[in-house]
Amino acid sequence: MSYNVFDDVIPAWLPTLSQLTYVSLGGNNLAGSIPTGLHNLTQLSRLDLVELNLVGEIPADLGQLKQLSWLNLAANRLTGSIPASLGNLTMVAQLDLAHNQLDGTVPSTFGRLGVLGFLNVEGNNLGGELDFLDALSSCRALRNLYISMNSFTGSIPDNVGNFSNNLQAFYAHENQISGSLPPVMANLSGLITISLYSNQPNYSPTNHADGESPDP
Repeated sequence: MSYNVFDDVIPAWLPTLSQLTYVSLGGNNLAGSIPTGLHNLTQLSRLDLVELNLVGEIPADLGQLKQLSWLNLAANRLTGSIPASLGNLTMVAQLDLAHNQLDGTVPSTFGRLGVLGFLNVEGNNLGGELDFLDALSSCRALRNLYISMNSFTGSIPDNVGNFSNNLQAFYAHENQISGSLPPVMANLSGLITISLYSNQPNYSPTNHADGESPDP
């Protein structure tokens, strides 16, 4: 049902359809919050609520969807922290929370996500240092990691060298990361793209000499 012109809110009756395995409502004119009771959809393997103007917090009980392999809540107006309970989604391969207004940091519980291949939290209000990278290095299937356009601080820790050679893309531009690049990054032999531009404190891409953002 994605990319139509449905309006109003996500139907309250949706969680009563207990045999659903795939819900895709993205790109409509729905609003409101993520409805309670979605954790009752115990057969759900894919939940796509991208680009719906949703507000409020991510319900912690989404972590009960043990069959979920795809969760996309990107491009909404969700607030609050990322629930640590999402670390219970041990079947999830793609997790996209980008372009919301989430704060706090990436939960260390994400280190349990053994089949996670894609994690995107860019474009939020996340902050703090990059300690969570140690937990994410346990995600041996991780290929794409996007943490750019947040307010992460501190230096890139040495534990970044513990990531699997499966890691192909690491995007951390437009944060407040400082310090030097650790030599252990040479261990990431599978990397195809690494993007770290615009990490100077108080840096604005519009101040670049040619008035344009630099390439990754």
